Amino acid sequence: MSFLSWLGYLHDQLTKATAVLSAIFIAMISVLYCSEVVTRYFLHTPTSWTAAVAIYLMLYTTVLMMPYLVMVEDHVSVTIGDYLPPKGAYALAVIVLITAVIVCGVSTFISAEETIRAFRRGVRTTDTLFIPKWWLLAPIVYGLGSSTIHFARQLYVKLFKNNTHAQRTEVSGAA
Repeated sequence: MSFLSWLGYLHDQLTKATAVLSAIFIAMISVLYCSEVVTRYFLHTPTSWTAAVAIYLMLYTTVLMMPYLVMVEDHVSVTIGDYLPPKGAYALAVIVLITAVIVCGVSTFISAEETIRAFRRGVRTTDTLFIPKWWLLAPIVYGLGSSTIHFARQLYVKLFKNNTHAQRTEVSGAA
């Protein structure tokens, strides 16, 4: 196994692990809301922290599941390529993947800068828990960064693995 294949394998395993963690967070949100209903309406002792924790878990759920959905190509997509001739569909797929890599990569960079800034300044949230803001920003960096890597890997496969040289040169106009 080559070093890049090994890194890809590790990335896939991390992506699967964070997807499982995301599913666990969904269960935790359900338990939190159910416990809040019980404590509020039956025990008459509402909590002040349940809603904030549930909101944080929703954020974690979204950004930890995002790379998995990109990896299995189950993310939201518009399948215009199904209606195009094969060469056009291939060209469109390459353009979309290049765009996804750029947009996710830039978003990762911006998010990482903001996370570092919040960490250095000691910024805290303004809700009932007052937790460090970087705790909420760091998973966003992971989700965007990991998705960027998955999009880049898909682009690599599209350009160099799944297609013959002839298909690539026909799309580019070379003979």
